Amino acid sequence: MDKQRETASAPVLGRSRILGAAVRYAVPAALMGAGLGLWAYTDAWLTPAIERIQTGDSDPGELHIWVQEQRELAIVLAVVALVGAVLRRRAPVGIPALAVGVGLFAADCAVDAHGFSGWATTVVMLVVGAALVGVASASASAWFGRRRPDPLLTRRVAAAVAIGAALLAPTLGPNFEDIEDFGQLPAGLVPSGVVVMALLWCAALALACLARTTPLSARALAGYMAVPVVVLVGAGASVDGALPMLAAPLLALVVMSVIRGRGWVDRRGWVLLGVAAVVASVLYAFSSILLGEALGAPLMAAAGFEYPSDGVPIVPGALPIALGAGLVLAFLTVPQPTMPAQQEVPPAAE
Repeated sequence: MDKQRETASAPVLGRSRILGAAVRYAVPAALMGAGLGLWAYTDAWLTPAIERIQTGDSDPGELHIWVQEQRELAIVLAVVALVGAVLRRRAPVGIPALAVGVGLFAADCAVDAHGFSGWATTVVMLVVGAALVGVASASASAWFGRRRPDPLLTRRVAAAVAIGAALLAPTLGPNFEDIEDFGQLPAGLVPSGVVVMALLWCAALALACLARTTPLSARALAGYMAVPVVVLVGAGASVDGALPMLAAPLLALVVMSVIRGRGWVDRRGWVLLGVAAVVASVLYAFSSILLGEALGAPLMAAAGFEYPSDGVPIVPGALPIALGAGLVLAFLTVPQPTMPAQQEVPPAAE
């Protein structure tokens, strides 16, 4: 019975040959490298460039919120990719992910507070980040992976992180809404922010594939990936960057659909889920702003800056909400597998 339960709930992405191998090996490594690279670039180059800009009557602290949020989301991207890499080996991810997140954030604050910049700082940050990721990934298998967790738990963790990453993917969008008010900004600010959001969505899809019980075709994966990426890229070119933020629950709904596969709800169910996502989008946006305002001051202080009079960070407030929502929705998206009832054997004739 235990062996049947494990077979029914274990991820089988590896059976899709080339696509499975790419998702299991190349994609997590590439996303981790991209997350660390974007983090180091934003901290060592964009942040000093932002601080040198004369903003006139505008509050310069608001610009610092933007780059700090972008650095935080890049750290989230690296941690989400690490979760995917560790779950591939079905090893525990809680302690390694937490250690990497805290370590990268501490290094981020140290670089920002002391004003380090340039190529030397970039190289040091990449080395430190790669060392943290490497040690955490190795320890997950060597120290914590001696006892393999339940396959159902592995799928639920992948689903929770995937849904949380989908909710966080568009959180930089509102920063692009008022970007014209600050005049000439660094050329790489908007493109790098859009890339962080798009790659976080790709990381969410990779984890959603890991949480499936059947392989996902390359054509379906490309379709799931393309439409939201176009929306997120459009956020950087539009005058209303807040729209993708309001669409975050819809992205989470797409991730849930990828995990459950076709036919998990009928047309009426899709209508109800769509209405619920629209309502949830408003609650999610406002709660992220309120919580971000409470967390903004200590986070700015950790980076060596005073909290500005204008501007509210969204990423810090959205992070705990997205993780909490991901944990709750993971149990609904990955339910306990039902085993076929055993047929009763008639008693032997006396």
